[in-house]
Amino acid sequence: MWQSFLWGAAASFAVEVLLAYNTYQKDAPTPSRYFKPGFWLVRALVATIAGGLVVAHHIVDQPLLSIHMGVATPAIMAGLAEEMRRENREKA
Repeated sequence: MWQSFLWGAAASFAVEVLLAYNTYQKDAPTPSRYFKPGFWLVRALVATIAGGLVVAHHIVDQPLLSIHMGVATPAIMAGLAEEMRRENREKA
């Protein structure tokens, strides 16, 4: 069970590292949020949620599926956050 959790969380962390790497490689200035500890805390929580989802769905002894869940979770959560922001803008 813990191995599946770790595969999911590690995959999610890998996505975050890749996003950070790509941001720092651009010639554009680095967004100020990347210098805030809260930003990285939220990213760590997303990775933990990804690992938790793997365990919650009883994905045991399937590392590839665990990795897939870990990679997909940040994209899903970003989509949900964007939808919530859009709805809040429409209400205002």
